[in-house]
Amino acid sequence: SEKFMAESLLKFCWARPFAVLLSNIPKQVTPSELRGAVVKCLGLFREQPQDSKVDVVALASSDTLEVWKAYVILNSKEDYDHVLKKAKGVTRVTKIKLDEAVAANRVHPCSSNSQKEAKAKKEYKAARLGLRIYAKERSTIGHVHLVKALGPVRGAAPSSAEVLYSSAREQITEATQILEEHLPMIQTKEQELQNLASKIKSGVADHVSSLTTFEALQALKNGQGNQTVCPICYDALGQSEDSHGLVALTRCGHLCCRGCMRTWMRQKQRNLEQLSCIECRKPIFHSQLIFVDPTRATDDEKFKKRQDEAKTLLQKAADMLNNNHGQLDPHLWEALYLSMDLPADASCAPHDTFTAIPPQVLAHLHHATAMNIHCKRNQPMENEGYNLSSKVRALLSDLPKNEMSVVFASSKVTVQHLLVVLRKEGIGFRGLFTGQSEEDLEMAVSDWKSDDNVLVLVVQAGAAACGLTLTAASKMFLMDPFLKHEEEKQAYARLHRYGQTKEVFCKVYYSPVSVESRLLEWRHRQSQESLMEEKEEKTIFAPLRDVIIIDEEEDESEDDLESENSMHVFEKALEDVGAKQTQFLLGLT
Repeated sequence: SEKFMAESLLKFCWARPFAVLLSNIPKQVTPSELRGAVVKCLGLFREQPQDSKVDVVALASSDTLEVWKAYVILNSKEDYDHVLKKAKGVTRVTKIKLDEAVAANRVHPCSSNSQKEAKAKKEYKAARLGLRIYAKERSTIGHVHLVKALGPVRGAAPSSAEVLYSSAREQITEATQILEEHLPMIQTKEQELQNLASKIKSGVADHVSSLTTFEALQALKNGQGNQTVCPICYDALGQSEDSHGLVALTRCGHLCCRGCMRTWMRQKQRNLEQLSCIECRKPIFHSQLIFVDPTRATDDEKFKKRQDEAKTLLQKAADMLNNNHGQLDPHLWEALYLSMDLPADASCAPHDTFTAIPPQVLAHLHHATAMNIHCKRNQPMENEGYNLSSKVRALLSDLPKNEMSVVFASSKVTVQHLLVVLRKEGIGFRGLFTGQSEEDLEMAVSDWKSDDNVLVLVVQAGAAACGLTLTAASKMFLMDPFLKHEEEKQAYARLHRYGQTKEVFCKVYYSPVSVESRLLEWRHRQSQESLMEEKEEKTIFAPLRDVIIIDEEEDESEDDLESENSMHVFEKALEDVGAKQTQFLLGLT
């Protein structure tokens, strides 16, 4: 009967020549579905799929297990070899088909391609659920494992029961030996699994899990590694086995232990899968990984040593500054910066975004301005707790209390900054800068002239219209020297012109040992060269001799050619002068 046949198959199936053992089969998969999948696999290379005869014998399993085992008995050696070949073949077939279907539907959207994409997604989902059969050495968690039934115990030829039992005993002995060899590793992994389960159960503190990459790196730098967590082992960063304290940083900005990253990479390579980030699943490459060593000594001690050495070079730098108009060798500029001590209460916290800026530079800026290092460009100053630059402090002390004055600046940003400072200081003002309409310009000048409470007019160089008369004031201040002395004369002419009844006072602010002091030196040199050229220039008048009358058209063409050559020479000379000026201002000459 059918019951007797099933019992016979179950009793002697392991001895069948073309039997394979499948394990790790999900409970959701029924024996009939498993048989249908194998038949479908065989039918792909047969002209008549019905010729493939397959028997499935399920082995007894506990109700508590989520998987079961079964013997699959095939009809011929051809079927047997084909199943083994498919199981050991490429494991990314479904993923490749899915990618191809998605790409085809994106390029040529139609009903046919949409159906192919849906089918590929279904097959890929089934493969991920473990419905795909893999050879045991190529399989991973969630896949059905396939091995030859009892391996080399029996072959295709019939064998006696004694031979089969002897081979089985040898296999059991060999398997026992292998198990004993791997028992310590199994126990270690079980302990790791228990530790991981306890960590997952206890959870991670909110303040630790919410740390950004930058905050985690700062915690590692400050020796607070226990305040961080690895997303793989749930331990502190760098504490896993084979990490040796090192932390892996991916290009996408995520951290994990070096040992955990290596284990993750080996698993991906074993499964022939694309290496991706454990957090965001973005593709990563081993050559782009950065390994951070939190135990490495910080640069604070090196910085202190360099600072002590720099102070010994101060006198040499001071002499060079006096003789070279602010030009120093690069290492002396660095020594000058390093020699400046920070106050004891200065914070050396790094910037969250611009991490390449040394924290000491930010500390100096904060100490000089009292502004937060994370402040925005247009962020207004607070009512208290801000410092002003030496130029602005000098301007505030020089502004007359009961007299009108004009302040010139070369940039719009400087003008806007001065307007904010004057407002904080309670000084009446009006401003002229680029971007204003003519009505706003006229209104600002009118208010400055008519309103007794408005004493200061802040003007951007080149923003005011030609012919602007500012004779109501006799005090003018330039916040920085202009590129050309003629531009300063034009600003001066706004006050010193017809209608001025007082002596005009002008004051220019500049920072010594800077590009501004070098600009003044450049202008001085240019004026000296101009004087020398004027002294050497001589004009000789002599009567014309041997005058030849030529054709008017030829005369005009020669004049045009000479004019073009002269213009070319003039433009070339201007370019040379501009290049020399730039090199001088940057301290390159």
